[in-house]
Amino acid sequence: MPDLAAQIQSLAPPVLARLIGEVGLEDAGELVAFATTEQLARVFDEDLWASARPGEDERFDARRFVTWLEVMLEAGDAFGRRKSSPSCRRIS
Repeated sequence: MPDLAAQIQSLAPPVLARLIGEVGLEDAGELVAFATTEQLARVFDEDLWASARPGEDERFDARRFVTWLEVMLEAGDAFGRRKSSPSCRRIS
């Protein structure tokens, strides 16, 4: 699809997150590579922070973050050149 990058970049972050979830993060390297930094920051907020039980504080999932890093590395040098470091809301 010649306009795949534009289509991915037009997705709302929650939609992109669902698409990545449907494909599986480990197989979503091309989707991640085409996503904007802003999209990824919002997806990270949803994917990397969760509470074990309702009402508990959210915790950063370091293992999941490592998976994200692996996917971004597999996306290759082009990904790194196009992106500044996506940010998470907090790491503590």
